Amino acid sequence: FRVGKYHLKAVSQKVGQEDAQSLMTCEGDQMDVLFTGLSSYTPYQFSIAASNSLGQGPWSPSTVQVFTEPDLPGQPQEVACDLWGYHLSPEMAEHASLCVTWKPPEDEGGASVLEYLVKVESLDKTAQVSEMSIASSPAWISGLFGNSWYRVSVAARNAAGLG
Repeated sequence: FRVGKYHLKAVSQKVGQEDAQSLMTCEGDQMDVLFTGLSSYTPYQFSIAASNSLGQGPWSPSTVQVFTEPDLPGQPQEVACDLWGYHLSPEMAEHASLCVTWKPPEDEGGASVLEYLVKVESLDKTAQVSEMSIASSPAWISGLFGNSWYRVSVAARNAAGLG
C-alpha cells in the first residue's frame, strides 16, 4: 500500500500552553512542509503519522524540542520627556538637555528586549540627529541646542531586531 497522506502535529512545550497543538496534512509525495500559525519564540515538539487506504498509522516519537523564531518587539509605552520637573510631550522638548522615560513594550515579540534605541531629531536650526543605545529607562540626552524643538522616539530591540 502506498502512503496517501502525512499528518503532522506540532505541540507547544511552553508552560501553560502544553495542550496547544497545531495539525497539518500533506500529500504523500510532499516532503517539505511549512508550519504556520505557531506562536513566536515558543518551544515545540513535532510528530508525524502516515495514512493510506487502510487508515492512519501511529504517531512517530516526538522530535527534540525546537524554538520558533521571535517576532520584533512592539513599541515602548508612555514615552515622555522631563526637564527639571516639567513634563513635556515627546514631540516638543525645549532645552539643552532632557530626560527621556518609557515603559517596556506590551509585546516583546517572544524574546526579551536587549536594548532600546533613543533617537532625537532637531526640528529647527540644524539637521542634528542623535541616537543612543541604552539597556533601560531613563535616558539622559545632553548636547542639545537651547530654545530648539526636537522629536524624540524610542524603539526596542530583541533577538529578531529593532521594533
